[in-house]
Amino acid sequence: MRCQKWSDITLRYQCFRRLAQGVHPFEMWATVFGASALIAFPEVRTKAFSVWFPTMLDYLAVEDHTACMLQEAARRRLDLGRVPSLCENLSKAYKVIVAQYSRAEQVFLTDRRTQDVHGVVRLSEWQPRHVVWYDAQSATLRREKVTPDDHRALLLSVGPRFLTLTRALLDRLLSSKEYVRLCQLFNQHLTPTRLAEIGRQLGVAGELTLD
Repeated sequence: MRCQKWSDITLRYQCFRRLAQGVHPFEMWATVFGASALIAFPEVRTKAFSVWFPTMLDYLAVEDHTACMLQEAARRRLDLGRVPSLCENLSKAYKVIVAQYSRAEQVFLTDRRTQDVHGVVRLSEWQPRHVVWYDAQSATLRREKVTPDDHRALLLSVGPRFLTLTRALLDRLLSSKEYVRLCQLFNQHLTPTRLAEIGRQLGVAGELTLD
């Protein structure tokens, strides 16, 4: 493992950084897709939702590497405070959220992020590509290589009315008990102030500013 060659301070920083990777996207985008003041602007809310949703898959994709870093820190007897338990709780929370969505829906939302952020339309792409989705039955994050035809079929299987569909997928999240629990986790343990305090305790973050 590369982390075995890191200094103690670098290892502490990387463990903290991995936690922050799962925190910051929700902190940024939930204030948009979850804002009742923006109910009259569904296009804004759904775009924010489709940008945020795949970040959960991004976080889960490096879960094994995160575990290796935490194990190395434990081997060195480094005090990481609550970082290990928060990383684990965040992974569990995201898995429960993503499990509410089918393979096709997860692929659809990931594709929406690509289009909304990068402006890339893949319906006519001819090259095979990889899709990443969380399989709740096996509790496994899967990475599959699919043909262009298979990818188009996945997108079209969820329906042609993309805005209507994305709104329905967002409503599913906001009306779920799992979302309430996720918000509680953030409000109680992962606010910007609390995250900054964790970083200071580990010696890897400076003072929090509101500029």
